[in-house]
Amino acid sequence: MNILILNWRDPLNSLSGGAEKLNLQILAPFIKKGDKVKWYSMREENLSSGGQFGKIEIIRYGNRFTHFLLWPIFLWAGKFGKVDLIIDCIHGTGYYSPIFALGIKKTTVICEVAKNIWDEMLSFPTSNIGKFIEKHIMFKIYGLNTILTISESTKRDLIALGVRSEKIKILPMGFDAPEEINKQKKYFTPTALFVGRLAEVKGIKDAIETIALLNSNSDKKWYLRIIGRGTDEFEQKLRDKVSSLGIKKYVKFLGYVSESKKFLEMSRAWILLVPSSREGWGMIVPEANYAGTQVVAYDSAGLRDSALNSSANNLIVDKTPHAIYECLRKIKKPLIINSNLKPGWRKLHEAIIRYFTEI
Repeated sequence: MNILILNWRDPLNSLSGGAEKLNLQILAPFIKKGDKVKWYSMREENLSSGGQFGKIEIIRYGNRFTHFLLWPIFLWAGKFGKVDLIIDCIHGTGYYSPIFALGIKKTTVICEVAKNIWDEMLSFPTSNIGKFIEKHIMFKIYGLNTILTISESTKRDLIALGVRSEKIKILPMGFDAPEEINKQKKYFTPTALFVGRLAEVKGIKDAIETIALLNSNSDKKWYLRIIGRGTDEFEQKLRDKVSSLGIKKYVKFLGYVSESKKFLEMSRAWILLVPSSREGWGMIVPEANYAGTQVVAYDSAGLRDSALNSSANNLIVDKTPHAIYECLRKIKKPLIINSNLKPGWRKLHEAIIRYFTEI
């Protein structure tokens, strides 16, 4: 079978994240049985228009907007070759394969409904146009086919937008981790960890403001270690914010780190902060619990599913820095999580095989 996956970022994009990891796992059973996979995405300046990622052929054209317009032209012109199955991934908007790929088997993957993310990622009037299309048009088209998602929260959002419940399938999530983690002693001083893309929607500013609140209202100082990368412009804004709040000595930007370094930091932190305004799931939550660390997460769609599913010791708070502050100021010593979670994606792979056998 020849598979074409449409996703705005490919695995080598500098801002690739959890959605791309999920897509790789969705594709894994197909690749294992010898199917051919092509991944179409926007092009990034430092990447060529094509290449390989393992056994996946990568095709890159256009920017974050124009690549949506180009793909049907490439499909009709035969640039993708023979296509038996299209996996159409929605991030705010999708590729409208139900319109442009008539006669080809297709399915849709969506991690989260954007809602307020439109306002956080784009300016007026583009944000309002996006919200209008998402609310009134997009799912009238996509709702005709089965939609794969990853949380009950997203399923409820889709139903609220008019998609019938029987058209939605929830995939069981997994996570990657070393089979054995060399767990280290927790930091002596109270230390919070942030792991994720440095972007407005991920709530990194709220994490920084929380540390400022804690350290201005208590003799017990908290430290924040930040793993992740974003645009140079946004990262500089974060550094400026840290300086203006007078907490430069308490905040450390670690940038992009290896998986082993990430899990080492997770095992040493007192708390993992996940203040995202909206997530599909939040794979870093079970990762942190597996490393023995408690999670404080915003009461956001997707995140609450992941946090409550991973450990009864995780804490869900209102979406404000003050709510995190009220939570952290009561912590006198770190809580060691003894997790029963097991890394891997076996259940998801089995679900994918069952689903695509049925269709």
